[in-house]
Amino acid sequence: LYRGESCRECAVRERCTTGEARIVSRDGREPLLEAMRQKLRSEEGKQIYKKRGYTVEPVFGEMKWDGRKLSMDLRGSVKVRGEFSLMCLVHNVKKIVKRVLDLKPGDKTVLKVWDRASVIVPEMVGHTFGVHNGRVHTPVYVVENMVGHRLGEFSPTRKFVAHGGKMAKAQGAAKK
Repeated sequence: LYRGESCRECAVRERCTTGEARIVSRDGREPLLEAMRQKLRSEEGKQIYKKRGYTVEPVFGEMKWDGRKLSMDLRGSVKVRGEFSLMCLVHNVKKIVKRVLDLKPGDKTVLKVWDRASVIVPEMVGHTFGVHNGRVHTPVYVVENMVGHRLGEFSPTRKFVAHGGKMAKAQGAAKK
């Protein structure tokens, strides 16, 4: 924050400020913002930014207008993050269902899915999904009793989850 000290004696004071002094505020991230502006003004930056119009922005538009979601219902960063995650989950399930409905009866095409958190809906029964496990797509054939579960529950993952606290001590003792 900068406050001009000699504004009263300045010859162009009327063009600069309407008050007694001019106050200029600068964001601490200004160098980063300026670097990003320069990047976006470059030819490469313009080409990359142009791709947003047909890759990223339609997704947000669909989530806002088709979902009738013009603003968040909840307040607070944790709650808003949760609400947005639910919107993304719905969007992903709708995409999967659309791909399933586009298949012809008896089609054995494996639909590749990267979102392990996608909920299995009745339209997915009878189809095979390649669920990504961190390295490859594992085929999962969906049957009726899987409805309501998540695709990732039926595809083993390579990711090891280490437990903290007492569990970590027990695991350490078991290794010895």
